[in-house]
Amino acid sequence: LFVYNKNNYKESVVFTSKDNPKGGPYSLENLHGDNVVLEYVANKNITEKPRIHLADVGYKYGEGTEGTISGFRGSHSCMVNINCTEGTNWQAQKKGVVHLRIQRKNGYDSDLCTGTLINNTNNDRKPYILTAYHCLENADTSNPNAVRVFFDYEAPDCETPPVGEAPSYKYHRGAHVRVLNPIKSGSDGALLELTETIPHDWNVYFNGWDRSNSNNITGGAVIHHPKGDIKKISLYNTPPVSDKWDGTSPDKSFWAITYSLAATQGGSSGCPMFNQDGLVVGTLTGGNNMGCDSSIPDYYGKLWYHWDQSSDANAHMDKYLDPSGEGKITSLAGLHNNEFLDHELVVENSTVALLLDESASINIISGNGDYIVD
Repeated sequence: LFVYNKNNYKESVVFTSKDNPKGGPYSLENLHGDNVVLEYVANKNITEKPRIHLADVGYKYGEGTEGTISGFRGSHSCMVNINCTEGTNWQAQKKGVVHLRIQRKNGYDSDLCTGTLINNTNNDRKPYILTAYHCLENADTSNPNAVRVFFDYEAPDCETPPVGEAPSYKYHRGAHVRVLNPIKSGSDGALLELTETIPHDWNVYFNGWDRSNSNNITGGAVIHHPKGDIKKISLYNTPPVSDKWDGTSPDKSFWAITYSLAATQGGSSGCPMFNQDGLVVGTLTGGNNMGCDSSIPDYYGKLWYHWDQSSDANAHMDKYLDPSGEGKITSLAGLHNNEFLDHELVVENSTVALLLDESASINIISGNGDYIVD
């Protein structure tokens, strides 16, 4: 399926069966312009006529001095791509971070947010996604198809691709709402569960967490999709401060941080705040930073409060993220979707044959730590 603007075939976006192997609803990336062509090319051996059902079409427009359309290349120029050097130490965590488009009740508009796959104490790769409650305020939470999830939406390196060359991504539509912890009188947290398990060959990561409300956080990172753009990273190198959101939330239910690199924007909401150990400790609600002013704080609902602090037991995440109910675990390591990525193979003076599928990757490192093959 070729999708392109009229008279601009050379910049068409191409979709194959690998993009949506199980069929069902799918959505296309944003395109600039007023005339969009969908051209289907069938295999010559197929006799069945193609059937394309357009469920809905969204039209975006911008006005004002900025004139920025949300989506690819829509974020501030100070934002840093995740595959720049600043993201080197966060390559596992980034694989859990997803871009979310959540359809509003009116059926036309969507809210742009960020979330993360998150591990649970059973280590069973149940597809939970942690995000912010306010991302779902305008949605029909009884409709799983309102949630659209984009994995691996990032530039391959530090350079942002030019207009018309948005990176590819993996896509899933459908999630059940499991927990809503409201922004007023709560900590603005939400836990979703995808309607299907994640394919085994998707190289994604279920991020680990720390729910201890520790005051030993010295710094960390924030990975997000500002304005629905490709994946970015922001850093902070000073301890967060316990605070509340806009005077409406319980005392000390939020972390307030300022950044040493970049910042966040609309669309970053719900993104994970990682501590120095690479564990999730909060989810972004927002702040008053309209640019990249490092002196203006952002506020993150604490995972500690999401966990079990609300007076409403329905707003607790512990029953999902710690299904045993023992409550003894206060921090948990992350987990790769493919279990082979959680183990290292040490070879000493011997020959080993490895069988890899086409999506696998391998790092070969010498005894002194030097890369031989990456």
